[in-house]
Amino acid sequence: RSEVRRNIEAALGYTDVVCPLEPEIVGIIERDGYLIEKIIYKSESDIAVPGLAFIPQYHTPPYPGLLYLHENGKGIDAQVGGQIEQLTKAGYLVFAIDPRGMGETKPARVNNYDKQGGG
Repeated sequence: RSEVRRNIEAALGYTDVVCPLEPEIVGIIERDGYLIEKIIYKSESDIAVPGLAFIPQYHTPPYPGLLYLHENGKGIDAQVGGQIEQLTKAGYLVFAIDPRGMGETKPARVNNYDKQGGG
């Protein structure tokens, strides 16, 4: 298996990039039954990735964890009564992020013909 992986990586010219994530909590929101930690971490040098950690208050750790991604951004289902709140109140720790090109990190539309950009 490792030899197959090495051969594929060599054929693709893949090089592994190692970068410490350097997470930083930049805010905390208290809601009924859970907390939301606003987190920013670096996926690569000078690339910031915003995230929200929804942490249940009335369940005992360790919590089962879910990584939540939505093409329109982490805030889409983060409202009171939304899907993420339901999962959190059920005892899941939900980490919602905006990977590069999605949500907050989506590039601005350059012109009317730009199908990839935002806005």
